[in-house]
Amino acid sequence: MNFRKPIPVIFSLLLLPSICLWSAESSTKQSKQEDRDFFQQKILNHLNRASHPSKFFVIPTGKVLRTMEVYASGGSFYGEKESGGVEGRIGLGLGNVAEIELSSTRVENQLTGRESRFPSRTFKVHLVPEAMRYHWYIPQMALQLRSAAWSEAIEQGDPVWESLRSSFAYYNDGLRLESLALQTRFTTLYAIVGFEGELGGLYGGMSLTDVRTRGGRQWIYAEEEGTMEFAEFSARQKNILQPFGGFIMNANQSTQILAEVSTIPNLDYDVRKKMPLIDYTWVGVAGIRFYMLPWLSLDTGVRYLSTFEGIADADINLAVNAVLPLKKTW
Repeated sequence: MNFRKPIPVIFSLLLLPSICLWSAESSTKQSKQEDRDFFQQKILNHLNRASHPSKFFVIPTGKVLRTMEVYASGGSFYGEKESGGVEGRIGLGLGNVAEIELSSTRVENQLTGRESRFPSRTFKVHLVPEAMRYHWYIPQMALQLRSAAWSEAIEQGDPVWESLRSSFAYYNDGLRLESLALQTRFTTLYAIVGFEGELGGLYGGMSLTDVRTRGGRQWIYAEEEGTMEFAEFSARQKNILQPFGGFIMNANQSTQILAEVSTIPNLDYDVRKKMPLIDYTWVGVAGIRFYMLPWLSLDTGVRYLSTFEGIADADINLAVNAVLPLKKTW
């Protein structure tokens, strides 16, 4: 019998299942890789459709985040008077009509010689129907309410600003301001209107800030008598109505130039009347917003306050913004 011819046939029959299995596994791996590549591309395309941040450095624009878009921002500031500290924001778009945000807000505090930061909550609503927002002749209009809870502006035992202490001693011979205590809260309503196009945008409006204080106390030391005088202040409230504005210029596909002017509350002290005052301070910020990715941007700019003595007091702000669409669109 000749066994040479059946041997290759038998060998091929034995290898056939392995060959088929290897081919099937290769096909499956290729299919899975294609599915992964397709899914990753879908995610990238989805992220690339994210909205731009709906604010300047501080003031709001007339736009809102799209529904289920999460906005997160974190940064810090560096200047001659004070530096450091992390400022954070997190917001959520609701139904292409409104957005909510948790953040911190700065207040100029002449009692301590530095800015105070208070946690705040923000609600913003767009006033133009969605179907009409994309006509060039229809302005973007919105209302935003930002409210901060009661917080300590200065606590007993905190050092009073040396400049304030010196002014108090100058106008009140023989008396020395030893300590202060004061709580404050404020709420700001923004009415925003503006236009935005290919070259950039221009926004403006009015802000109404309701500033309130309570729990005011002070301790004054009389050197001649060697006695400590204690006094309490009644609760106070003041409305501050001021304009604000800002513009955006699209420098290129990845960079925008931003500038804005607005006001923030200012807690001051009347050394003649020996009592705290509620006032406001003008704030100007100018810088750029650089888009590292369509949904990830870096803000950097210079901020100057009307209470600063010169440009050496200006501080540099840095922040990273991310807008993440959570609503599935495929």
